[in-house]
Amino acid sequence: MIQLRRQEAVLDEGQRKQRAAARLAAIEQKQRAEAQRAASAPPAARAAPPMQVKPPRAQASAAAARPASAPASSAATAQREQRKRAQFEARQREAQAHREESERRRAERAATGKASAPLPDPAAR
Repeated sequence: MIQLRRQEAVLDEGQRKQRAAARLAAIEQKQRAEAQRAASAPPAARAAPPMQVKPPRAQASAAAARPASAPASSAATAQREQRKRAQFEARQREAQAHREESERRRAERAATGKASAPLPDPAAR
């Protein structure tokens, strides 16, 4: 039985080496083909085109269109800000009321003396 396992291990090792050699050959073949393609390509095709940097766009046209509607939008913006601020403050009041209520309930439970049972001792198993 031991001899059979040794033979199996030798065969497995041989197959592994064959697969590794085949992979290396395939990689080398790809590299050779890539080098051949690069060598046969015309030099103009190989060189990357120079990077073109464009100046930033002028923002004047967008800024010029805004002042005409600015007074109307500033009033609308002020109203929206006021409405959002009121909503925010209402949420803050509700959250504070909720915190106070939950704190009151916790205090009530603590005052009644209703203690929960202790956790079981793990060593008691």
